[in-house]
Amino acid sequence: MASRCLRCNVNTVFDTSTCIACNGCVDVCPQGIIRLIGLSTLINDGEWLDAAARDLEVPPEYLKSLPAEQLDELGGVMTKDESSCIRCAMCASRCPTHAITMQRFEFQRECVSVPVRNAKLLYREDRLAVKA
Repeated sequence: MASRCLRCNVNTVFDTSTCIACNGCVDVCPQGIIRLIGLSTLINDGEWLDAAARDLEVPPEYLKSLPAEQLDELGGVMTKDESSCIRCAMCASRCPTHAITMQRFEFQRECVSVPVRNAKLLYREDRLAVKA
């Protein structure tokens, strides 16, 4: 029996204000789903280029003119595939600044009934009217 719980209501939460981009979480992830993608890769996409230019307050053409090493020093993004995460908490335990934590979320579903007839269904009364 496993000594840890892999329930889906426990998730990783990233605090970007304390992350130092040390790549510890990337290195330790057994699924390989956490990635740090540098700006040199991101600017190939027009939306990322515009967002980076806006955040850095520079023209997009200036970013395109910089070498890859300099772009990556300016920044990047951390991505994580939540659908493949096994919630092992290795990333949270490896993080030196506690920028990654494991938090429980309780989800509730509500069923709402609307007293309206579905136009796509043929109700009993409708079938009787068709026969008559």
